[in-house]
Amino acid sequence: MMSEHFPRKPGGGHDFMASIDQFFQSAFRNFSTQLFGPSIPVRIKEEPDRFVIEAELTGIKKEQIELESLRQALIIRVHHNSEVTTIDDETKLITKQHASSKSERAIPVPFPFNEEDIHAHYENGLLRIVIKGKRKTISIK
Repeated sequence: MMSEHFPRKPGGGHDFMASIDQFFQSAFRNFSTQLFGPSIPVRIKEEPDRFVIEAELTGIKKEQIELESLRQALIIRVHHNSEVTTIDDETKLITKQHASSKSERAIPVPFPFNEEDIHAHYENGLLRIVIKGKRKTISIK
């Protein structure tokens, strides 16, 4: 029966808008993690002459990391590819499974920058990105 899908208002009747809210909250609760994989954890530090981003990427190879610069944001992407091969000893059947996913994180930067301002270094699972520049202050007359 349709009435069981719609929450009841206090005092009777059905609350159609509440049922729509409930649907979207439950349907899209894990949408971003299902679509893009887990978010990339970062530490951000703003210094007087630079903006520093550190991302913990334990177990990731440098070739899996992609950086994209926008006018006032930096996007970190990590591509995950895996292959599992199993061999059945009795039938000698070989099965291969491939999986691919992508994690992505966009970090807003509080000032405009160019690609030449970005210096990235990856070592021992730590991606360190330094963006040279600073906020511009405007004097009021």
